[in-house]
This record gives sequence, C-alpha cells and structure tokens, in this order.
Amino acid sequence: MDSLVEANNRFAMDFFKSMEEERSNRITFFSPFSFVEALAMVLFGARGNTALEMEKQFTECTKELYHAELERVDFVNVEETRKKINSWVESQTNGKIKELVAPHSIGKNTAMILVNAIYFKGKWKCQFNPKETHEADFWTSKEQSKKVQMMAQTGRFNYAKIRNPPMEVLELPYDKGILSMYIFLPDKNGTTQEIVKQLSYKKFQEWTSSTCMQGKMLMILLPKFKVEEEYALIPTLKKMGMKDVFTAHKADLSGISESPELVVSEFRHKACIEVNEEGTEAAAATDVVTVPTSAQTIPKFNVNRPILFIIKHNSPECILFAGKIFHHK
Repeated sequence: MDSLVEANNRFAMDFFKSMEEERSNRITFFSPFSFVEALAMVLFGARGNTALEMEKQFTECTKELYHAELERVDFVNVEETRKKINSWVESQTNGKIKELVAPHSIGKNTAMILVNAIYFKGKWKCQFNPKETHEADFWTSKEQSKKVQMMAQTGRFNYAKIRNPPMEVLELPYDKGILSMYIFLPDKNGTTQEIVKQLSYKKFQEWTSSTCMQGKMLMILLPKFKVEEEYALIPTLKKMGMKDVFTAHKADLSGISESPELVVSEFRHKACIEVNEEGTEAAAATDVVTVPTSAQTIPKFNVNRPILFIIKHNSPECILFAGKIFHHK
C-alpha cells in the first residue's frame, strides 16, 4: 500500500507542476487521486509500449483499490450517450456536478471516453465564526486587488516558515484530524510560481514534516471561495510522457477489447470545492472559534494573495486534492 500511495503522490505533484506551467495565471483545482482510478482501470487493459508508458506513473496498482466502472456505450447515438454519462456523474457527486460532457464534445468517431468527477465536503476541526467574517482586499497582483469575504479565527496551528522558496506553510485540519488542508502562502514579494518551480513530492514531505512545522498561536485570515474547474487532461498527460494510449494506431488496449482501433479519445475531469466558515460545504455548526480582542498581538497568517493548497489524507498520507487560488470567485 505504501508504494502505491507514494507512486500516486509523486504523480500528483508532477501533474500539478505540469498543469501550473500551462495555467500560471489561472485558478486550479483537481483531484489527482480521483482521476488516477480511471487511468489505472485503463492500465489493466493496456499492453506493450502503451502499458510501459503508463507504468512509469502507475506501479503496483491493483484493481481492488479503485471504485471505477467500465461500461459499453453507443457512440452512434451521441446525445443519448452524453446524457447517460452526465446522469452517472450527477449521481456520483450528489447533484453537485451536472454537465461534465458538453453537447458536441463527443461524436461517432469516439472510441473510448474517460470521465471523472468529484466534489469535496468536509468540516474544519475548528470552525470559523461567521460573525468574524468581514470584507477585505485580496491582491491578485502588486497593483490590483478585489474585495473578498475574509474569515478569521485565532488558535494554535501547525506552521512553518520556509526560506527557499520564501513562504509560510499552514496546516488546517478537518474534523477528527483524518484530513488536512496545507496552505502555501508566498511572502509578499514572492510568487506561487517560485513555489511551483521547486514543487515535488519530496519537497512537499520536507515542507510539511514535523521537523519543519511546529504548533504556533496564529490569527488565521482566509477568504471564502468556491472553485469548480473542468479539464481536458490528455494534453497534460501527453506532455508527461503518456502518449500511445491517446494516439490512434499506437494504443494497445487489447486487454480491454480485441479491436485494434480502440484508443482513449477523450479524458475529462471536473472537481469542485467550496471553502467557508464551517468547512468545504455548509453543514450544522459545531465548535465555532471566536477571535479574542487581544488578537492584535498574535502573528497573522493572512491569505490576502494567491496561494497553493493541498488536501491530504493523513493515514495513509495520500494527496487527494491540489489547487491554486489566484483570485476570488
């Protein structure tokens, strides 16, 4: 299990880095663990060089670890198939994601389409008091800002000050401490791009290790935000070296079908998250933390500029989500 988790985490960081190189000035949010399950399912049917390319990213995968489904559909009846896929996605995300496959995005020449959608719902271990939420500036650049709803709370959190790249790291645990959000806040004169340049799974482990992070009393200022992002993943995966499975006459998926023309024509991923006082989605309020009047003397962790964030399961240490907030939505 440990080797599988590490392989998935390395892939997650490589993908995050590759995506950020393409989208440096845009919001990012995706679930690497979620779409790995779809790729792993294809890997089981891949043969020859197609399998070798995929195995560079996925090793020691076992089908029992992924709750994915493979189904034959009729790409001649395009609209009916599109609705069927969207209906499945909507049911899997409790109605949060309704239209993953847009009209005219698939056609009669489509051979295989991978669809993957996920939304995240969780409550903070220490929730923010809505009464402390206030309007504040979020700086998208040194010259431009926009107004956001800024949440606030004071408490003891795991925190690190990193010199290279210059940034602060904060752990915000979710209810019961099973999951945590790690926020990477560049210094005022730094950028998220500087963090991305050094980003790797090894660095992530170093930055969030117990030797780096220590408990500290902080006033946390974090904007409320909602992100819903959709990606066509094939271009990024090709850039990472996974080419044959997406290329006609090169893909060898003979473990799935005897048809030599079978190829993954489309791979779409959609993820959404809402961060508010209670967590990542509205729920019954418990353990609300109020900001004390003496908070002025406590150091601030002020998320008033772009950040990177990663949501991780703490046992096993698996990266579930990764993203960047570039501006408020």
